[in-house]
Amino acid sequence: MRQALSRDRAHFSKRLKAQPGVATRVEIEYDWNARVVFLVENTPHTPDEMGGAPPEGLARYAVSATLLDARGNRLDLLTVYQELVP
Repeated sequence: MRQALSRDRAHFSKRLKAQPGVATRVEIEYDWNARVVFLVENTPHTPDEMGGAPPEGLARYAVSATLLDARGNRLDLLTVYQELVP
C-alpha cells in the first residue's frame, strides 16, 4: 500500500549555540497545533519562529530537523515520517 505525504507546511525553528565537538542533547516536543518546546540539556526554550497550518486529517507527514553551522550551511538533516491515526 502506498501513501502520499501531506502537503501541509507547519514549521518552527530555534537558533541554538553549541560547542563544537561536544554532544548537546536537544529534544523537540510539539502537538501539531500550537505548542512547541525545545529542550536543550533539559532547559525549555520557545521557538524563534513558528507558522503555517497544522496538519488536517489522518495522513502521513514528514518531520525534518536541519543542523546548520554559524554561516547557515547545512551540516546534517534528520527526517522522521509520522502517521496520524484516530
